Amino acid sequence: MKSASVARTGIGRLGFLRLDGMDGIDALKAIRAADPTATVLICSSDRQTFRQDEARDAGAVAFLTKPLTRERLSDALFRALAA
Repeated sequence: MKSASVARTGIGRLGFLRLDGMDGIDALKAIRAADPTATVLICSSDRQTFRQDEARDAGAVAFLTKPLTRERLSDALFRALAA
Protein backbone atom coordinates (compact mmCIF):
# COMPACT_ATOMS: atom_id res chain seq x y z
CA MET A 1 0.00 0.00 0.00
CA LYS A 2 1.43 3.35 -0.95
CA SER A 3 -0.12 6.49 0.48
CA ALA A 4 -0.27 9.29 -2.05
CA SER A 5 -1.53 11.85 0.44
CA VAL A 6 -2.24 11.86 4.16
CA ALA A 7 -3.44 14.93 6.04
CA ARG A 8 -3.79 15.10 9.82
CA THR A 9 -6.90 16.95 10.96
CA GLY A 10 -8.41 17.67 14.34
CA ILE A 11 -10.49 14.51 14.00
CA GLY A 12 -7.87 12.12 12.67
CA ARG A 13 -6.24 11.42 9.34
CA LEU A 14 -7.56 11.65 5.83
CA GLY A 15 -5.76 9.44 3.36
CA PHE A 16 -5.85 8.86 -0.35
CA LEU A 17 -4.31 5.56 -1.28
CA ARG A 18 -2.87 4.10 -4.41
CA LEU A 19 -2.73 0.37 -3.92
CA ASP A 20 0.21 -1.63 -5.21
CA GLY A 21 -0.33 -5.38 -5.06
CA MET A 22 -3.42 -5.35 -2.84
CA ASP A 23 -7.05 -4.48 -3.16
CA GLY A 24 -9.10 -2.10 -1.06
CA ILE A 25 -10.33 -4.84 1.28
CA ASP A 26 -6.73 -5.88 2.02
CA ALA A 27 -5.85 -2.23 2.69
CA LEU A 28 -8.88 -1.87 4.96
CA LYS A 29 -7.86 -4.95 6.94
CA ALA A 30 -4.30 -3.62 7.28
CA ILE A 31 -5.56 -0.24 8.48
CA ARG A 32 -7.94 -1.83 10.99
CA ALA A 33 -5.18 -4.19 12.22
CA ALA A 34 -2.90 -1.21 12.84
CA ASP A 35 -5.68 0.87 14.41
CA PRO A 36 -8.86 -1.00 15.39
CA THR A 37 -10.58 2.30 16.21
CA ALA A 38 -9.95 3.82 12.77
CA THR A 39 -13.02 5.07 10.96
CA VAL A 40 -12.66 3.93 7.35
CA LEU A 41 -14.80 4.87 4.38
CA ILE A 42 -14.17 3.10 1.08
CA CYS A 43 -14.63 4.79 -2.30
CA SER A 44 -14.47 2.46 -5.27
CA SER A 45 -15.68 1.96 -8.82
CA ASP A 46 -16.59 -1.64 -7.88
CA ARG A 47 -20.39 -1.76 -7.62
CA GLN A 48 -20.70 -5.45 -6.75
CA THR A 49 -22.86 -5.93 -3.66
CA PHE A 50 -20.69 -8.72 -2.27
CA ARG A 51 -17.64 -6.40 -2.29
CA GLN A 52 -19.61 -3.75 -0.39
CA ASP A 53 -20.70 -6.37 2.15
CA GLU A 54 -17.12 -7.62 2.43
CA ALA A 55 -15.89 -4.08 3.13
CA ARG A 56 -18.50 -3.51 5.82
CA ASP A 57 -17.73 -6.91 7.39
CA ALA A 58 -14.04 -5.89 7.49
CA GLY A 59 -14.92 -2.69 9.34
CA ALA A 60 -15.67 0.00 6.77
CA VAL A 61 -18.35 2.40 7.97
CA ALA A 62 -19.35 3.28 4.41
CA PHE A 63 -18.80 2.07 0.86
CA LEU A 64 -19.19 4.83 -1.71
CA THR A 65 -19.21 4.12 -5.42
CA LYS A 66 -17.73 6.34 -8.08
CA PRO A 67 -18.53 8.75 -9.53
CA LEU A 68 -18.68 10.43 -6.16
CA THR A 69 -20.57 13.66 -5.61
CA ARG A 70 -19.66 16.21 -3.00
CA GLU A 71 -23.05 15.69 -1.35
CA ARG A 72 -22.67 11.89 -1.05
CA LEU A 73 -19.20 12.25 0.43
CA SER A 74 -20.34 14.93 2.85
CA ASP A 75 -23.32 12.84 4.01
CA ALA A 76 -21.11 9.77 4.53
CA LEU A 77 -18.52 11.76 6.48
CA PHE A 78 -21.15 13.30 8.76
CA ARG A 79 -22.72 9.87 9.41
CA ALA A 80 -19.29 8.35 10.14
CA LEU A 81 -18.34 11.11 12.55
CA ALA A 82 -21.68 10.89 14.33
CA ALA A 83 -21.32 7.14 14.93
